[in-house]
Amino acid sequence: MVSRSRGGCLECRRSRIKCDEARPGCGTCSRRARDCPGYAGKDARTRTSETVRRRSTSTPPVQPTTQLSADLLVRRLAFLPEVGDIDHDDRLALQCYFQNHLRRVGLGEEFVNDGNRKVVTLLQQYPETLGDVIVAIGHTLVARSSGTSVVPALTRKSRALARLRNSQTTNMDIEPQLLLILCIGALELIDISFIPPISAIPVLLSCASHAVAAHVAASTPLSPTAKYFLRALARQDILLGLTYGRKNVLSTSLWFHSSHDGDIDRFLGLTMSLMPLLEELCGLAEKIKTVRNAKESDKALQEPLQDLYCRISAWHPSMHKRPSFLNTRKYLCQAHAFRAAALLYLHRLCHPPGSCHDANSAAVNLAYDVLLFCYDSPGAPDSLHADVRMLHWPLFVAGCEMKTDVDRQLVLDLLRQNYHQRGTYTPLKTIDFLVEHLWPVVDAGSGNVNWMELVVQFSSDFAPL
Repeated sequence: MVSRSRGGCLECRRSRIKCDEARPGCGTCSRRARDCPGYAGKDARTRTSETVRRRSTSTPPVQPTTQLSADLLVRRLAFLPEVGDIDHDDRLALQCYFQNHLRRVGLGEEFVNDGNRKVVTLLQQYPETLGDVIVAIGHTLVARSSGTSVVPALTRKSRALARLRNSQTTNMDIEPQLLLILCIGALELIDISFIPPISAIPVLLSCASHAVAAHVAASTPLSPTAKYFLRALARQDILLGLTYGRKNVLSTSLWFHSSHDGDIDRFLGLTMSLMPLLEELCGLAEKIKTVRNAKESDKALQEPLQDLYCRISAWHPSMHKRPSFLNTRKYLCQAHAFRAAALLYLHRLCHPPGSCHDANSAAVNLAYDVLLFCYDSPGAPDSLHADVRMLHWPLFVAGCEMKTDVDRQLVLDLLRQNYHQRGTYTPLKTIDFLVEHLWPVVDAGSGNVNWMELVVQFSSDFAPL
């Protein structure tokens, strides 16, 4: 029989089990998913009372740390009475979520801890509302990496969808509601085992719009946390609006303030102040689409288009802080890629694809400007190692203008790189759209070569997020 150590931590001594006496927290407590209270000594009383205080509240705060391990985050959740003991498989799913999800869908490693803290804080406060969808994302990631069944994720997803449907009648707070919508959308995008014929993202964005409108109508300001998750949804909303030529449903006025200009955002990078201009572009695209469908003249819209073109041309990313160039290079490249893509998009609104030879040549030059900021280390063997996770839309807009096999192959390689870095199915759908629908029509020299119309015609084969 193994005797217990006399110098063990307070938790192991209380439980009468062997302690490995590791510092600062013992490994035995870690393996048992316990928060090690420390060892007997001058600070024992303080640490013990802190543990009791942490266990006595249903929403313990997440203290800022330099690095938050997934195991630590899951162990903190285990102290919640509402959560109780976490099933072994669900624990693995939660760890996989905190270790991998935000690293893949965000802009950089430096945003992972902050994002995880916000998720954990809401999960502590609303475990029943958010637990299913977050665990479902984790189960999906585990299934992708290990080849296991996705049934646990599907079961959780169905419960999350039911909660979203009931959110209006249950008066759910806006913060968990936005996170729930965001996670349901992410769950669709990362599940490559089943790619839906029609994306649910537009419906989810509509749900978010109604939820925010109801919240604002009650004269309640949006909290910083609500705006944090709203920015992620607003980014998707604007990209959808640009692609399908419709006005976005989540106004930038809800979350943007001029003081944000110069901040590096997890979802938007340095493009925060560009978003209001892209919002105007969505509105103009919708007006032009309406006018042309009615076979009317769009001359009245040419002046607003030229004015917006000048303002986007004059826009440049700015930074409050001035870190080294190498540390900010990817954010600058992303910002300039979006600016170049917006100018190309505006050019095509004024001069639709196939309108004239000069306009087509100018469009190719603008597309090269986009690729200039998406392509790293030209000529080097590892030139496709650039971070292109957030560059799906610029790559798509530029890819629509490519005419040669070499240029098209470069775009396809960058889109595949986007898929491997981000892990969503959307770049695969974009590749299918370019290869199967757009480029064959362009090469044949007949039929409709306007990609802005083709994406509507083949909307089930395209997802521009």
